[in-house]
Amino acid sequence: MKAKDDAEADYNEGLALLNMLRDQCKKQAFTFAQERLQKSKDAAAIKADKISEVATAYADTAKFPAAPAVGALCNYPKGNEDPAAKRPDCGEDNCCGAAQRFLADGTKLSIETCQKPETTVYTYWPALPENALVAPTSETWRFQCISAAGRLAASVAAALAAGYLSA
Repeated sequence: MKAKDDAEADYNEGLALLNMLRDQCKKQAFTFAQERLQKSKDAAAIKADKISEVATAYADTAKFPAAPAVGALCNYPKGNEDPAAKRPDCGEDNCCGAAQRFLADGTKLSIETCQKPETTVYTYWPALPENALVAPTSETWRFQCISAAGRLAASVAAALAAGYLSA
């Protein structure tokens, strides 16, 4: 009987030790999981702050000024079916022009902006990708005035009309 009692005592002692070690392991695993969760939350907060910072700074850099300032958009209003719709005025010292870039597949990208008549290049700021951590770099596109032709045609028409009326 003594052997049986000793074996039962050893078993109970081993079981108590096993339960204690299992509880310690659970506590350590829970603590480790909580630390990983907190690190993950901290990293996500830092990333969200960086995304917001990049988006704010890029929005200021890539913002189009209001017409007639240099850099303002001067394209025809979208969705306007009215044939009498006009481009925004670029003012006396500026011209409305097209900045263009051709892609490798032959697609032509174009943006119409107000610029000085002597301008030949335009700095294009591509769209900011969603959740960007780094702002894209600017691209240099060729630029050519398109409103000067309209002004020239109007002045020629006015000269012809004046000549016709004086004859």
